[in-house]
Amino acid sequence: MHQHRFFFAIMEKTEDRIQSECVDWFRQVHTDKVLFAVPNEGLRTNGAVMVAKGLTAGVADMIFMMPKKGYLIGIETKTPKGRQSDDQKAWEKKCIGNGGQYYIIRSLEEFQNLIEKLLL
Repeated sequence: MHQHRFFFAIMEKTEDRIQSECVDWFRQVHTDKVLFAVPNEGLRTNGAVMVAKGLTAGVADMIFMMPKKGYLIGIETKTPKGRQSDDQKAWEKKCIGNGGQYYIIRSLEEFQNLIEKLLL
């Protein structure tokens, strides 16, 4: 039994798991702020309709907004070894080019530090 617990304790986190931890923490701590996920991946049975409705390749996993400060921030979740796709790099460039900010986070701790820094 101990080996089973040890395996899960050292198991590498997936991007989905990191993002879920970040959203869970944010919702508990910053109930008055705006953060939402962009479900922009996975299998789609009607891709043409989704594109017509605004689906955009490469959009960041999460968007953090603070309208009073003029913040629109794309936050991409990656594992420690994860890399951006070409579409994600293009969206990052577009986001920054239009006055937004863009960050890549690789852990809950990086996300927490980023959000706390932005809220100063």
